[in-house]
Amino acid sequence: MFKSILVPTDFTPKNRSALDIAINLANIFGSKIHFLHVIETIEDASLEEFKDFYEKLYNKADKELDKLIKKYGDDVIVEKAIVYGKRAVEIVKYAQLHMIDLIVMASHKPDLNNKDPQFGTVSYKVGLMSTCPILLVK
Repeated sequence: MFKSILVPTDFTPKNRSALDIAINLANIFGSKIHFLHVIETIEDASLEEFKDFYEKLYNKADKELDKLIKKYGDDVIVEKAIVYGKRAVEIVKYAQLHMIDLIVMASHKPDLNNKDPQFGTVSYKVGLMSTCPILLVK
């Protein structure tokens, strides 16, 4: 059913449940996992202007992705990717470009007492823009 599963990650602890669920689904369906990290770019600035800064972020993300592959790579086929841009847009673009069947990502728990709900989250934006199913893990 799901041949390719995308797991966007920012390497925070809140992503662990999403990663675990994605791996379990991949084992069930024989899916390939795509770990994606998006390095958020600075508005109205070129990558060249902050080359050293972005290079450090890239190297750190690459090491973190390698740790994830080491942890999960024996169980499933894993591909890693690092891209630059706005997180929600780049997640959706990656999913379309790589024909992803399912996106599994962490989402915040809503505060039902908050009169001003948060609709600006990355998971909410991806949910609106994505053309494939999304599993939000809280």
